[in-house]
Parts: sequence; C-alpha cells; structure tokens
Amino acid sequence: MSIEIKEKINLLANQVNLKMEIKISYFKLREGLESDGKDNEKIMDFYHFCEGFFNIWGRYLDRLSPLINEFNRAGNTEDFKQIFAEILSEQYEKYLQSLQNLKAPAFLNESFEFLLDSVYEKQKYFKFYNNNFIDKEINKIENDFDGREYKFWLDLHEKNVQIKSLLKEFGSKNRN
Repeated sequence: MSIEIKEKINLLANQVNLKMEIKISYFKLREGLESDGKDNEKIMDFYHFCEGFFNIWGRYLDRLSPLINEFNRAGNTEDFKQIFAEILSEQYEKYLQSLQNLKAPAFLNESFEFLLDSVYEKQKYFKFYNNNFIDKEINKIENDFDGREYKFWLDLHEKNVQIKSLLKEFGSKNRN
C-alpha cells in the first residue's frame, strides 16, 4: 500500500472520529447544559451544521469513492476515463449543490469556502477532462485541492475543540 493511500486512510479515520466526537458533545449538550443564549446558539449552530455536513459528506463519499477508483484504474482506456469523468463531474456538481445548501456558522465560513472551492475545482477538473487548455490550468492547481480540504478539516477540528472547552466551562459553572 502506498504512503499516499495510507495517509488518506488515516485522514478518513480521523474525520470519522471527529464526527463521533461532535455527536457525543452534541448529545451531552442536549442533555441539559445551560449557558448564556449567545454561546448556546453558537454551539447549537455548530452541531446542526456538522450533522448536516456529515450526512452529505458520507452520502457522497459512498458515491464518489468507487467512481474515482474506476477512473484511476490502471488499464482503463481514455474512452472509459471520459465516461467516468462525466459521471464524476455530475456527482461533484450535486455534492457541491448539497453543500451550498448548508448554512455554515459564521466562525466556519472561511474554511467552509475552502471546501466549496475544492469541490468546485474537482467538478471542473472532471467536467473538462481531456480538454488540453483546461487540463494544463487544472494541473497547476491540482495539488491545492487536497490542501483546501485539509484546511477545512483542521478548522472543523479546531472549532470542535473550542466548543468542547465551552461545554466544560459551562459544566463547571452549572456545578457551582
């Protein structure tokens, strides 16, 4: 197994763990932690966003992964790759539309835009697959795709840590 594949598997495992941590924190919050309204609203916005995001992300991960594997399969002819590129373009477009329907909390807007940009660039890559001019342009920014998504995942994790510290703070206030 290549190092790149191992890194992607580790990243996926971390994303799934983050999803579980967020859900657990959300359920703890729903059990009755009270805070001032502003912080409570911020926390709830974050959890509602994460709930919607992870539902969309999981659905499209299941759809896109096998298609990407087929697209990348060694021995596929350019005709097959073109067919899979068209399908992938359509799926990424639907994924992007689903993500755009989410309302990200204000403190996640910038990193969420990174994710949206990355998904858009992937959709564009597959849409214009085999177009030499576009292909050259895409190759210039292709390495940035994963970097943009990675920024989103890092920010999501960071915000989860911040929310957890707020929850601990509220928990200690409620005990006093």
